Amino acid sequence: MSQDLSKKRVELEALPEELLDDVIARLSRVEQCRVARISRSFYHSAVSHIYSTVHLSDCFGPDDNGDDHDDTPIVKVLKTLSGNPYLASKVQTLSHSCHLPPPDVFTMLDVLSLKGPLNEFHFPGLHLLRLAVVNMINVHTLRIIFGHHHISTALVREFFSSERRNASPIKRLWIETSSLEDIAFSDARDVFANLESLRLRRLSLCPETNPTHAHRALILTRGGIRVPMKTTLRGVLSTTILRPSELPTLSMSENVKKWNQDAHRRLFHPHEILEDDRHLPPAHCCVPEETVQHGVDPCGLILTILHASSITLVSLNLDWITCFRDILGSFWANLPIFPNLRSLQLRNGVLKASKLDAEAQLFNPGSVFFAFLKQHTQLESLAWPIEHFFPSSREDEMIERTEVRDVINQMSRTLTHLRIDARIAPNGEPDTDLSAVISTTNNNHGFTPESQDRRKRFIDWFAAEMRALESLKIEGGIPRDETRAIISAVGRCPLKKLVIIGICWPLGDSKSPNEIVISPVLHEVAAKFPHSIEELKFCGFKGSPILDWPHNMTAFADVVAPLRQMVKLRTLTMALSLDKMFEQRSQDEEILEFWNNSQSASSTALTLAADTTETSPWGKILQEKFRPTSLVDMLYSNLKPHLCPSRTDELRIKGLFLMEVPNASEIFDFGVTVQPDGSIEKSWGPRDENDEEKVEGKLASREWF
Repeated sequence: MSQDLSKKRVELEALPEELLDDVIARLSRVEQCRVARISRSFYHSAVSHIYSTVHLSDCFGPDDNGDDHDDTPIVKVLKTLSGNPYLASKVQTLSHSCHLPPPDVFTMLDVLSLKGPLNEFHFPGLHLLRLAVVNMINVHTLRIIFGHHHISTALVREFFSSERRNASPIKRLWIETSSLEDIAFSDARDVFANLESLRLRRLSLCPETNPTHAHRALILTRGGIRVPMKTTLRGVLSTTILRPSELPTLSMSENVKKWNQDAHRRLFHPHEILEDDRHLPPAHCCVPEETVQHGVDPCGLILTILHASSITLVSLNLDWITCFRDILGSFWANLPIFPNLRSLQLRNGVLKASKLDAEAQLFNPGSVFFAFLKQHTQLESLAWPIEHFFPSSREDEMIERTEVRDVINQMSRTLTHLRIDARIAPNGEPDTDLSAVISTTNNNHGFTPESQDRRKRFIDWFAAEMRALESLKIEGGIPRDETRAIISAVGRCPLKKLVIIGICWPLGDSKSPNEIVISPVLHEVAAKFPHSIEELKFCGFKGSPILDWPHNMTAFADVVAPLRQMVKLRTLTMALSLDKMFEQRSQDEEILEFWNNSQSASSTALTLAADTTETSPWGKILQEKFRPTSLVDMLYSNLKPHLCPSRTDELRIKGLFLMEVPNASEIFDFGVTVQPDGSIEKSWGPRDENDEEKVEGKLASREWF
């Protein structure tokens, strides 16, 4: 028997290296770690995948010691990479983030300082970071998403250091919900000369000392006042904060010192334990104090980076940048020409602080934006606010169409990805914009005749001219009839992907248990793109049909009937609702607890969930209607009769559900993968927005980064 196993192992190892590599690439991270223990050859193949993407993130301290930002996991990874150049050389993508979820864009982003947490990243972390970066010679992508300020700035400085020789240059840089202050370069021309993609998201281009940010009243810290931050599947997540006007107390400082000492004892041999970096020779200090320039202007830094990378830059993404309104014109006027630019994205559909000035019109002749566009007509991807493509007729009645038309004609042949957005309408997207016929005081959606005119010009002058679009994303408070008009306008394109995101359900309005007022969006898609559409996503919970109401689902069948015509459909994502009422009260918290227990590995939790069904009517409802497998079955059974019978590819169906508790809400998804013959390959859920697999999938599939 052992002889047969040995023979099989030899045969497997005798596979061509490329084929073995492809097999290992399809395994999960846990399976790859197991494979690495089989033999030397398997080890070398497996570690290339295990270490290709490395993530640096902190955690809560052990035994609930009160430390919300224990850097031990980060130091562990850096210790490995600094001491093993072979493993470090396998890293291609390095990401860093705080283990806490990013601040909510509506409630926390505006009040939270991005220069925290205080008292973080104890020695020898910064020293190990520098040594690890020296060994990571093949990193091409650096992602910082809600990172710790000292770690984030150290990573940018070290990876873009002029002393980082004999290493592959960073080509893709992603900075999100992080401060750009305290980063400066004496000469950026060489260190950023190979950058191909820059993505800035949910951050400010003004220093936090700017009066615009006077409302930033909270800063994360190790120790401090505990406040609720976000609601997740596991309950309300709280963390410790300090107000910028306050100084850490003596007890906080003593706690941090103790936490650092405890971490050193867990990680290092006794002779390696040092309480602080005063014992290090100056040459070993990762970021010498004299090189740190505090209060550096973030806008100036970004312009420096863009000028240095102007020859190589392919993609520029500016997503929900705050403090942009007053400086956008001067910022744009100072941009260089990017001869290889293929993707330009600027979005501002959510935050009031990211709203653009009315004069920021992309196709307004004589503006800095149109001058920029004329020099970059080979764009393949464009994201821009729909009301900032053209000025309205009232604002510019003498717009010169000839010059504009030439640029649009050129873009119509090259543009394959288009994303448009508008400020979210507080009450949801109306069926139509009536601002031209009603007074402003009665206009609950905040629309104006000028904004309506700008959107109409976009549809008639830009969307209708497109011929090559493959992906269209529509987001924010755009009236429903205009959304349908946009889809119809691009009808001559080989559209493969359509995403509509808003407050209201894009496909109709569930008025009652027996009625859904249909919005013919899906019918329009089926009429225009039956043989090309591959991915559909409709997100908006107001008026969405209730999955567990049979009469509602009967009306739902009329809404989704056009799916039968979509031969190549591979991904379908749809917002739906659940009937969460019991005894005249919404049971969101109980349902979340039930889901959490259902996912728990603890046999006690599973037993409690089972016992509940025998002791209360609500427990029976939980098991019958809200058990994850039941929700997946309901989702698939309501859609199965309407799927195209001649599909040849597997189809991923995902249902999105909004769960609400006091002062917080979160979206969860359930899904199923279906084979062409209708059989189920796998199912999943519930997953919240911070699910590790879900987050990694989003990052890996991000277009134009």
